Amino acid sequence: MFDTILVPVDENVISLRAVTTATKLAEQLAGHVILLHVIEPLPPYTSQVALQLPEGELEQAISEHGRKVLEGFSARVPDGVGHEVILWRGRQSIWREILQVATERNVDLVIIGTHGREGVARAFLGSVAERVARHAEVPVMLVR
Repeated sequence: MFDTILVPVDENVISLRAVTTATKLAEQLAGHVILLHVIEPLPPYTSQVALQLPEGELEQAISEHGRKVLEGFSARVPDGVGHEVILWRGRQSIWREILQVATERNVDLVIIGTHGREGVARAFLGSVAERVARHAEVPVMLVR
C-alpha cells in the first residue's frame, strides 16, 4: 500500500510532526521512509557575498547545515523502520523539487508538514505543502 513514504523536512517542529507521523505509519505497514531536505538555489544577490568568501565556502556551509538537519531527523526514526536521507540541491521552486524526488524515487505517499496559514498570510507566503498536495501524482498527507 504505502511502501515508500517521502517526508520533506526543514528545521522546524512541523517537520518533526511529519516525521513522527511517517515513521509510525511505516512501522505499522513495514514501509520505508525517505527524509528529504531541499537546498534552495541561492538568490542572485548572494553572489556578491560569495565573492568575498573563499570559493565554494557558502555552498559548503549550506550543505553542511542541510546534513545536520537530516541527521537530527534521522536520529528520531525508531529502530526497525527502514529509512534513508537525501540532501537535494534545488534548481527550481522547492515544491517542484519535492515532486521530482517523489517521481524519481517512485514513492507511494508524501507526508509533509504545513503551517496551516490562511488568508493574507497564505497569499503572500504561499505554501509549499499546498502546492505539493495540488500537483502530486501520489497521495499527500498534510500534518499540522
